[in-house]
Amino acid sequence: MFTGIITDIGRVRQVKPGGDTAFTIATAYDTHDIAIGASIRVGDELGGHVLAGHVDAVAEIVSRRPEGDSVRYLFDAPPPFDKAIAPKGSVALDGVSLTVNEVDGRRFGVNIIPHTQAKTTFGAARPGDRVNLEIDVLARYVARILGKDLA
Repeated sequence: MFTGIITDIGRVRQVKPGGDTAFTIATAYDTHDIAIGASIRVGDELGGHVLAGHVDAVAEIVSRRPEGDSVRYLFDAPPPFDKAIAPKGSVALDGVSLTVNEVDGRRFGVNIIPHTQAKTTFGAARPGDRVNLEIDVLARYVARILGKDLA
């Protein structure tokens, strides 16, 4: 991931356990010209927000409800990462770049449009499900400058 703009849902084809477990992922994305270790999409339009591809924490889906043409999801983020999520800021949930609509304590909401519902795992996501959370990279630096520990 680089910007969190989704192009495909991969499927795990093979898992090779070991000191460093290796995964083989099937995808419709053309991978033949990608060198091993290369970054993906760095030369493309930056339509999402900059992601490091790290999982900072796991958030839980509290609720989901239709809102207009989209679906409003409410998530519960664990401390101390909840303090790094801001209204109109960015988060990545399961690698998807999303804009935060509102924040209330540990809870934050996002709207997921039909295209994202169809092209990601959010179409099947339900309350109680857990998702990988990556906070905005800028929030990391602000926390560091302010002496806040997000580890």
